[in-house]
Amino acid sequence: MDINQIGVAIAGLSLIGSAVTFVRGEIRARNQKDFERVQHELNEQLLARERELDANMKSADLSANLIKVDKFSYRVRVFNRGATAAKNVRLEVEEGSELIDSRFLKSMFPYEKLDKHQKVDVRSNVIFSKKDKHILKIIWDDDSGNNKRSTVYLSI
Repeated sequence: MDINQIGVAIAGLSLIGSAVTFVRGEIRARNQKDFERVQHELNEQLLARERELDANMKSADLSANLIKVDKFSYRVRVFNRGATAAKNVRLEVEEGSELIDSRFLKSMFPYEKLDKHQKVDVRSNVIFSKKDKHILKIIWDDDSGNNKRSTVYLSI
């Protein structure tokens, strides 16, 4: 083997080493781009979750249950399980329902303010009702907006 062949062999090995290094660098760059893309998506999801939590911290969540007080007496319990107070709480009972006496409903509602975890009990006429299932619509205002609605299905 002469010196030229050794020089060519060294140059060939050097070329192969450079090619391997180049390919590995390209693979690392592609992996880095994938990592950055995934990291960006995760950051967007975290921001969306934080915005949703922030919006939930400004909203009330009202619902109602039918509570049996004694053998023939029921109450409709309206409660706020949200993070902020509900203002101007209104109740609407479906047409033809005797769930709550309309005169009593008009005298008690709109309820000015229902704080976080607060409840209000409303006298019910379930014993005189011909239906087993009643639809109650709750409407309120809070820090996140006005005329928020919740429909609750109450059954005996």
